[in-house]
Amino acid sequence: MDLLFTDNDLQLVNGDIAFADEETEIGQRIGLRLTTFRGEYFLNRNYGVPYYTQVFGKGIDIDTVKSLLTNSVLEVDGVRSLKDPIELNYIPTTRELQARVRVNTVAGEVDTTFTQVQ
Repeated sequence: MDLLFTDNDLQLVNGDIAFADEETEIGQRIGLRLTTFRGEYFLNRNYGVPYYTQVFGKGIDIDTVKSLLTNSVLEVDGVRSLKDPIELNYIPTTRELQARVRVNTVAGEVDTTFTQVQ
């Protein structure tokens, strides 16, 4: 069981910690993996996306980024397949990468969005 978070805040119900259902849990795991820079998590330096080395920088290649994110999503426990290709929007002026991911999971369909800033 995973704790339930909404907008990065732990959720409480009647003063008790709330737990995520399986569908929400998988969505949270996808979001966590996609917003973690590879090497950032000290217990597993291979966890996350290689944003510094392969995503952000001059001449961003959207197809390469989609491939990296797709592979990262498919590594999340409970994810079976992508329902649709990952939707990406890169904003060079603010150096933001916005994405929407729709996947088929063991718990049903999950739709997750996230923003990563360089």
